[in-house]
Amino acid sequence: MSQQQEGEEEAVLGSLNATLARKKAEKYDHSLDAELRTWLGTQLGLKVFDDQGKSLQELLMDGVHLCNLLNTLAPGTIKRVNSSSLSFKQMENVTNFIRGTKRLGLPESECFSTLDLFEDKDMPVVLTSLDGLRKLVARDGLEALRARALSGVLSPGMRSPTSTRSPARKWGTPPASPATS
Repeated sequence: MSQQQEGEEEAVLGSLNATLARKKAEKYDHSLDAELRTWLGTQLGLKVFDDQGKSLQELLMDGVHLCNLLNTLAPGTIKRVNSSSLSFKQMENVTNFIRGTKRLGLPESECFSTLDLFEDKDMPVVLTSLDGLRKLVARDGLEALRARALSGVLSPGMRSPTSTRSPARKWGTPPASPATS
């Protein structure tokens, strides 16, 4: 491939990337971002969401604020919040948040995926999901959410966390052997 062809290819790819970035920016709802920043800051008692120098994605991607939000709304929803800077621990926080929102009653169809937030794949979906949680809190109230979190009631479409696992056994006891006849 000649240098001219490589240059033309780079120009086409650059143009395509610019078009995709523009479409992504057009899809982002800045007014919803502002509403959610206010709601998150109020719920968590933090001023960090007033910082317009950081995007909401940057503020939420480690999952710590999200897990703390669920534990504020319904204490004990997230058992352990990882404060590690390791990517897989941060992604675990985000995944635990998503699972927690389902436990509180957010339909699966309104939930985002971990990569939507962590890799900034689809922030509009993240905003929609957070807005759904905000509306769920307003509609059902904190007491109902807390009762759901405590009772382990599953939202529609969610599988029981133990449905694919074998029964628990005590540490140190051998697994049950099949009965012989």
